[in-house]
Amino acid sequence: MIVDGRAVEASAVMQVAHLMALAARTAPKGRGADHIETVVVSGEDLQQLGEDVISYGEETGQPLYVRDGNCLQKCQALLIIGVKNVPMGLKNCGFCGFSTCGDCAEIGGMCAIRQADLGIAVGSAASVAADHRTDTRVLFSVGKKAIDFDMFGNSLVRNAYPLGLSSSAKNPFFDRPDIWQSMK
Repeated sequence: MIVDGRAVEASAVMQVAHLMALAARTAPKGRGADHIETVVVSGEDLQQLGEDVISYGEETGQPLYVRDGNCLQKCQALLIIGVKNVPMGLKNCGFCGFSTCGDCAEIGGMCAIRQADLGIAVGSAASVAADHRTDTRVLFSVGKKAIDFDMFGNSLVRNAYPLGLSSSAKNPFFDRPDIWQSMK
């Protein structure tokens, strides 16, 4: 049997995306409570998401979204890691900037511990991509659109960080335009 290298690479990228989702799930979490959600996007859905992110960037005049939407169109897969905004229920934590979890929830704030859980999960997933020599980049702007499009099917997910994956000969995330100079 002969299997084309590009087909093998595409399959491997999906396997890595699945392993990254597993790493996000098993990453350490505050109080050991799991509020992480993951989805993997590929194929036509990924291309459509890229187009939608570009359109959003153009409509709102935000070059960050245009740049990251273009990156999506060069990806073979996208892992999106989200976190449910479920307060810890502590009386005097204060990491979120409020006195109590109740005060934070009342005003619609984000639990800082859950945000840390998200960051740890993203780092754990990114390390899996690195271990498998798969190009990846956190495309945080795309997370907003994932939430807007209700890609998790859970209204408690209020923050998400997507990681694009690619197995191309040249890392598509390396030579991205510097949009920060134009935003000053």
